[in-house]
Amino acid sequence: MRRLLALALIAGSAALGVATAPSAQAALSAPEWAHETVRVDDAVAWVEKAVSTDTGASLRLRGTGWTTTAGAPSTVAIKLNKAPAAQYARSGAGIVAHPSSTGDTTIWVLLAPGGGAHANVRPMSAGGDFDITIDLPSGLSAGGYLSVQFQSGRFDAADRQRSIASAPLVVGGTPWTDDSNEEPGAVCDAQGAAPSVTIVDDQVEAGDALQVQGAGWCHRSNGGSTIGVKIDEGAYQRLNADLHTNQTIWAIIEAEDDGTFDVAMPLPDGTTRTSKPALATGTHTLRLLSGSLKAGDTSRTLKSADFTVGAYRPTATPDPVEATEQLTAATRGGLAVDQSTRRLSVRLPAADRPTWAFVSVYAADGSPRYPWASWLQVPASGTLTLSLKGVTLPEGRPRLVVQRGDRGRVGELVGWARVAGPKPATDATGDGGDDDSGAGKDAATPSTPTSPVVAAVPTVVDAPAQPVPPAPGLPTEEQVLAAHPDPIASSRDGATLQVKVPGGKAGDQLFVAVYNPPTAIGWVELDARGRFRIDISALAGASHRIVVLDAAGTPLAWTWSAVPPRTSVVADAVSTDARPVAGPAQAAAPTDDDPIGESDLWLVIAGLVALLGAVLWTRRGVKGA
Repeated sequence: MRRLLALALIAGSAALGVATAPSAQAALSAPEWAHETVRVDDAVAWVEKAVSTDTGASLRLRGTGWTTTAGAPSTVAIKLNKAPAAQYARSGAGIVAHPSSTGDTTIWVLLAPGGGAHANVRPMSAGGDFDITIDLPSGLSAGGYLSVQFQSGRFDAADRQRSIASAPLVVGGTPWTDDSNEEPGAVCDAQGAAPSVTIVDDQVEAGDALQVQGAGWCHRSNGGSTIGVKIDEGAYQRLNADLHTNQTIWAIIEAEDDGTFDVAMPLPDGTTRTSKPALATGTHTLRLLSGSLKAGDTSRTLKSADFTVGAYRPTATPDPVEATEQLTAATRGGLAVDQSTRRLSVRLPAADRPTWAFVSVYAADGSPRYPWASWLQVPASGTLTLSLKGVTLPEGRPRLVVQRGDRGRVGELVGWARVAGPKPATDATGDGGDDDSGAGKDAATPSTPTSPVVAAVPTVVDAPAQPVPPAPGLPTEEQVLAAHPDPIASSRDGATLQVKVPGGKAGDQLFVAVYNPPTAIGWVELDARGRFRIDISALAGASHRIVVLDAAGTPLAWTWSAVPPRTSVVADAVSTDARPVAGPAQAAAPTDDDPIGESDLWLVIAGLVALLGAVLWTRRGVKGA
């Protein structure tokens, strides 16, 4: 059994990174000066090969292709390694000051979209390029160890997870040599089989050891890789830095010389004594990474299959379905939906009924919405009841989709049915019919935004008195709704919209935008009660989504500029028994299938009595006058 070097808990907070406005800058090419090349995914960096030991010496770096999965510029931490698994640290005023830095003193320089006010925060171009010169630590000695490490994915939920280090540089004219007196291990085939990871027993209790095996983890020239392990992409934080300065490392594994490992990895005990936050019961995953913990290693990242802590409960949001290909007449699955103005009742077929279900709604353009962003345990009746309070469905006839959460089958499509959303403002094509092909009219109908097209932009009432940073890039409406499915409350006084930001403090400077498309309004400064005001007279009373973001572009909350108009509800399938309803849905007049109960009747009677009393009092007062 291969040795497990150390154990720790991990955490990682991911802020939504966004790009500045695109530029026409062409991708950079390799420099003319002597350099080391590092490459991971489509990203490449060139590091000056030789550096001086003189006071004030510097190092040139150039890179291209450092973008997120959505094509926005990545936020990249640059670290200087003084040993294969140890970094130099900044101190005092040199510590990087930026919302994305999370207080990590080992970040030597941070590349961020738009740069920053701090000297050690440099700009990353809209295309993911950089060409910079950085300072070096004092006290470098000739022949000493120095390599450069690049990390992305820590600061942006949509970014690619990357961590790769250059080969050791030539310091003071003398190349570094490994004098550890360790005999090099056997060389395994780093270009051979792809790396793998296996969870031997996928159900354990909190605090138990998780048996993990792997193969194909080969170093380029020195036996097996050194592998960092995280849980749930960094959702759990260790309580100290004893293992590594990066507290997102849960364990470090040294693979055998043939690239295999077999370790027992203890888990947190489910309390805050061993992790922050406490390890939750339910399903989890591991993320394995190599490339930065051993000089010259290959950069890899691999996610494990699910394992369960305690009683089974799915946790991760399932991958979305492909609406055009998967949502067809053949995949309806016998779902029956009863829709009122207050709730949706979704009856699942008895055959192969799931024990856990995830419900989402797909707009006409095939993009998903998550009004109920959690797994639901299916009751014995097989009927899920979903509240529509605070929920804004996509316009027209969106599809309600149910996915399975059973062990080993997470994300499988159970079925789908149409529901009734608000009627589009301009509807030249009717309600889109009940096309079950997944293509048909939905595919041919242009995408309808969930808020009207912005014709004019509101103005800021409470503008900051002090200078503000450059405007951040704006996330898509889908990204905003994925982070915050429900709106916050706001109030209007004539043409002025007043918004109280949850958790906002006096003096906070935030950025406000109107959708759709995403259009900047400007910076606002919160008052003593955490509120700001904007003039929305330019919106002419239409209901637009107003989004609040922090300085890094992370969506914090959103609200409507006006109350969305009430629309008629057209049920897709209304039934009175457990049998699925066949055939296309018929349009119906607005109904509410919640009858007036006994308590409601007494409220009505009480209101009439109060009204009668007011009339009698008024008449008595008039007579007495």
